[in-house]
Amino acid sequence: HTLFHYDKIGVFSPEIVGENGYRYYSPAQYEVFSVIAILRELGMPLEEIKAYMDNRSPQKLLRLLREQENTIDEKLRELEAMKRLIREKYGVTQRAYQADEETVTIEWEKQETFLRSDAFQETDDRSFAENAAALVNQCIERGFHIHHTQGSLRSSEDIRRGQYEKYVCFYVKVLEEQSEIPQITKEAGSYLVAYHRGGFETVGETYRKLFAYAEAHRLSLAEWIFEEMLLDQLSIREEQEYLLKLSVQVL
Repeated sequence: HTLFHYDKIGVFSPEIVGENGYRYYSPAQYEVFSVIAILRELGMPLEEIKAYMDNRSPQKLLRLLREQENTIDEKLRELEAMKRLIREKYGVTQRAYQADEETVTIEWEKQETFLRSDAFQETDDRSFAENAAALVNQCIERGFHIHHTQGSLRSSEDIRRGQYEKYVCFYVKVLEEQSEIPQITKEAGSYLVAYHRGGFETVGETYRKLFAYAEAHRLSLAEWIFEEMLLDQLSIREEQEYLLKLSVQVL
């Protein structure tokens, strides 16, 4: 059916059509068909392929092959980025699945830089969603690959006051280096870490446990708390089963 269609629109025709209607292609045509198949696989429209075939020349073939090689290189970069994201998502999900949800721990964390949204002026769900969406859209417009790491920044002082509904900003991590979007750096060091199982409305319970541990061990904590979503709707059906990682640097 493909060969019939290509013949009908003038892209690729048999070398001989017998009196009985049988269609015959020569061995020399096999390479031509193979290249056309590759061009189609790369997304080149049949109209463009026909335009080339109607006006083919060695010079035009060289230009076409170079353009398609660049297209393949770009696709390979895209696939490599997707592979990296999948690999890292697998690792994070595996660690989250094995996380100790009962114990507050001190863990060493490497330095990471995140892209941050505008500061929240209000604490309602609508403001949070709009700011988060604005940041994600900026990343998409610039062609960034958004990392599995997405979360919210909290103020230690707000949490001490019991303002568990208050957020500072939303943040994401991307694979690319850039300087166009505001950033926040999570410094390398020792972090007090707790995992919260459940919805956002009950996260105060885990924060109280986290700060009680810090007080009992006379730990001085940094200004910012990183609240990262580890297990969400991609792997969990109910919000009550979400898993959040709460981490704050120990000074």
